Amino acid sequence: MSETNLKMLQRRLNDAERKIRVLEDMIENSSRELYIANQDLKNKNKDLEQIIYIVSHDLQEPLTTLYAFLGRLANKHHQELSIQGQEYLDYANISAERMRALIKGLLDHSRIGAKRIVETIDFNMVVKEVMLDLNNIIQESKADITIENLPKLKAYPIESRLLFQNLIHNAIKFSKPGHTPVIRIGAEEMQTHVSFYVEDEGIGIEEDYHEKVFKIFQQLSRKPGGVGIGLAHCKKIALMHAGDLWIDNTYSEGCRFCFTFSVGL
Repeated sequence: MSETNLKMLQRRLNDAERKIRVLEDMIENSSRELYIANQDLKNKNKDLEQIIYIVSHDLQEPLTTLYAFLGRLANKHHQELSIQGQEYLDYANISAERMRALIKGLLDHSRIGAKRIVETIDFNMVVKEVMLDLNNIIQESKADITIENLPKLKAYPIESRLLFQNLIHNAIKFSKPGHTPVIRIGAEEMQTHVSFYVEDEGIGIEEDYHEKVFKIFQQLSRKPGGVGIGLAHCKKIALMHAGDLWIDNTYSEGCRFCFTFSVGL
């Protein structure tokens, strides 16, 4: 090899080395920034959880006092009040009860994923256990629930049960008046994730609200017993599993919730 060719090769090697050093510096800087951002996110999450916990507990004490005085007023002076006064008292009790439910929902939401224990679980058993827990409402509504063969997968067992419990309960609760709830549950195994669905033939959700329903305390229905946090729980649980939760906007028979769990937990 001539001296000219050797010099040209050396220049190319030197140029390649410079580019490698630049890339190494970029990777190092990116890794440092990613680490800092990750630590910052962890600290913010801890701060947020602490704020939620403190605020919720600080609200419990005055709410308990309010409940106590409302109870005394109802027991000792209800008959002395005018009809309008009795209505005001009833409204106050309803509002206090809703506040209690909101605080509980907020605490429950902040605790999801607090104890991250991953296990290989059989989702057929998860759904069967959920159906046992919901046996009363299933029997009362005569719900027709069809379950396809579901996979075994590494997941968070407590949170997985909560997700299915919320979706199945909602499917029954929001069935069409005068109709037997019809619910179908299934899954499809992919290379990187498992895609689940819970579909019903109920009243459905308008497409304009498909994103809104997953936000905390967003309640579209005025049915009693809810505070609009169950689907926010479900969304958070799906994200915990490196997946997502959404409403299938191509399904028109009722409502079809789809969610994914990663196979790589």
